[in-house]
Amino acid sequence: MRTSSDRQRFRSFRVGGWLIDPSRSRAVRQGHSVHIEAKPMRVMSYLAERSGRVVLKDSIFREVWNDTFVTDDALTKCISELRKALQDNTRPPQIIQTVHKVGYSIISPVTFAEPEKDYKYVIAVLPFDHLTGEDRHAYISDGLAEEVAAQLGRLDPKRLAVIARTSMEA
Repeated sequence: MRTSSDRQRFRSFRVGGWLIDPSRSRAVRQGHSVHIEAKPMRVMSYLAERSGRVVLKDSIFREVWNDTFVTDDALTKCISELRKALQDNTRPPQIIQTVHKVGYSIISPVTFAEPEKDYKYVIAVLPFDHLTGEDRHAYISDGLAEEVAAQLGRLDPKRLAVIARTSMEA
């Protein structure tokens, strides 16, 4: 059974043009879906709940790693993964700001949403094989798969979810 803090943690929100869906471990923008691992997602949700304020590193450690001892490297890695997934730069940051030796802050406006209804259809676009036998043409099949996924993702985002290729490659 989920507690009220669990419900808060799994509540979807918008930040920097992205819809962040913690319950599905994904971020979606313009039909493009990105998978975000559990720890970085918990960090993102915790920061979003405190948007506009500097969140101390110790506070994040207590919330995300509970009674487990981890070094600053674990948090730094989570922030790095979030920046990569959300295409956020460090100079200048658009979503996550580092407050040197203190903590982090979400600097983009955050709006919380009600959990999304389940999609009617969920599809995955698998990579295309290039049959020419020449590796120099591989980019064509990769680009075609990406474009098909992007176009499908724009059709009806409320009814159709397109699973990102990186989420399928395991």
